[in-house]
Amino acid sequence: MGVVGCGSAPWIGHLPWYRVNTRAELVAVADIGESRARVAGDYSHAETHYTGYERPLKREGVDAVSVCAHLHAEQVVAALEHSKHVLAERPMARDLVECNGMIRAAGKTAERSWRAS
Repeated sequence: MGVVGCGSAPWIGHLPWYRVNTRAELVAVADIGESRARVAGDYSHAETHYTGYERPLKREGVDAVSVCAHLHAEQVVAALEHSKHVLAERPMARDLVECNGMIRAAGKTAERSWRAS
């Protein structure tokens, strides 16, 4: 697992849950603020932390990401383009344009996955 966005949202459920769940391995956390990413990584025993969201999406061993960033449509689309499973915080996006972009990206990811199997 990876967590993108280490502000207040992931502390409510994501990070504590990944910390105690033995069936999930938190590999990476990422935030635009280095100190927030470091604190979240230390707390949750993640292998590493990153500044910015791109590197965990490219990392092998990260099969899925919790996207907890405040304005997260861009991160969700990028994660889907890297064939990651995505858990996104609500609201889905700021407007219908962002929602439709996320839906299109999810459809393309599902189609690639279906063709590969």
